[in-house]
Amino acid sequence: MTLMSIRVTVLCTILLLVVIIVQGSLTDKYRAADPKVRSIKSSFYDSINIPESDVRPVFERAATCIRELSEMGRWFQQSAKISFWISASMTAVISILVGFFVMTERSRRETEASGAFIGNKRQRIINIIMALMSIIATILSTFAYRLTQEADLHRSNAGLLHNYRNNAEMLLSRARNAHEATRIVNNLELRIIEIGPI
Repeated sequence: MTLMSIRVTVLCTILLLVVIIVQGSLTDKYRAADPKVRSIKSSFYDSINIPESDVRPVFERAATCIRELSEMGRWFQQSAKISFWISASMTAVISILVGFFVMTERSRRETEASGAFIGNKRQRIINIIMALMSIIATILSTFAYRLTQEADLHRSNAGLLHNYRNNAEMLLSRARNAHEATRIVNNLELRIIEIGPI
């Protein structure tokens, strides 16, 4: 194996890691922020047509669900990052192993003649290790992609529920009678059941 091919392999591995780092940092910058849940003032409950005891628990449950969805989204995102980094590291190690241990037929004959060639048994072990690392890296990459999808879904649902909660607050302040106000609260409760975390 020539020194030039080893240098090229190490350089390609470094470039791969730089691309992964840049991609990871850019993705985080453009990811939507978690919605901020503000508390509802007591004066709001005085101005609506139904008792506070019927409304406050629903709004508090909505706020709790929004926070839980956001937290789960962050957890999925962190898990995806960890899986992705482990996968990238394994890919880099495989590249280095290939650069050091996979030889062309000509260089193999030259090293066999000098007696410095790695034995067949040892070479097979290295090949099995690289194959296993490749399989694990592929599984982790797929897993990271799926976790990222789950993170986006949970954060999207948190934003959606946040909008429903704000909309319900606005509609309640404009409700003309108790029947309309009850319908708005029941609709928010239904949205919590549909969107909220399991």
